[in-house]
Amino acid sequence: STDTGFSIKTKVIAGAGDQQCAALGVGVVKPGRIKCTTGTGSFMLAYLDHPTFDKQKRVLCSCAALPNTWVQEASIFTTGAALRWFRDNVGMAECIQAFIDRSHGQEIDPYDIMTERAAASPPGSKGLLFIPHMIGAGAPHWNAFARGVLFGLALGHKTQDLYRAVLEGVAFEIKKNVQIFQS
Repeated sequence: STDTGFSIKTKVIAGAGDQQCAALGVGVVKPGRIKCTTGTGSFMLAYLDHPTFDKQKRVLCSCAALPNTWVQEASIFTTGAALRWFRDNVGMAECIQAFIDRSHGQEIDPYDIMTERAAASPPGSKGLLFIPHMIGAGAPHWNAFARGVLFGLALGHKTQDLYRAVLEGVAFEIKKNVQIFQS
C-alpha cells in the first residue's frame, strides 16, 4: 500500500499484551479463572466470555490472547515495590542476616527472613494497616495522587508487625479487585 509504505504481501499478525499472554500461560481460559502475578506491582486478569465493562470504571476490560475472548484487568502499582522499600529502609537486620548466612554457605534471601518474621505477628498486624499506594492508586481507585499509608503505628509495634502489615495491605488490595471481578 502506498499509505503505509509496506508491500501488500506484508503479513499483519495480531498478538497479545504481556498480561494477556501470562493469563493464557497459567490457564485463565474459562469462566471463574483469575490470575494475579506480582513483581514491582500486581496485575490481575479474569476470564470473560464477552466484554463486560464495570459501570463504575474500577477495572478495565480488554481482549484476551485467545480469539473472541476478553479479560477484566486490575493493576496495583506498588506491591512488590512496597516490600522492597521496607527491605531497603527498615530491613537492614534481615539483609545483614542473609549476607552472614550466605557467607556460611546457606542460600537465604532477606525477603524469606522478613516473611518468616511477618508470620510471628498475629493476623491484623496488631492493628497496623498499610495501604500500598506509594506512587498512586491503580484499580479500583485510580488516583494518581494517592500515596501509601501506614496507619495505627504505636510504640508497641515491632518490625515483624510492619512486615505483616505490608503483606496484608497487598492482600487486601488484591481481595478488593477479586470482589469486583466476581460481582
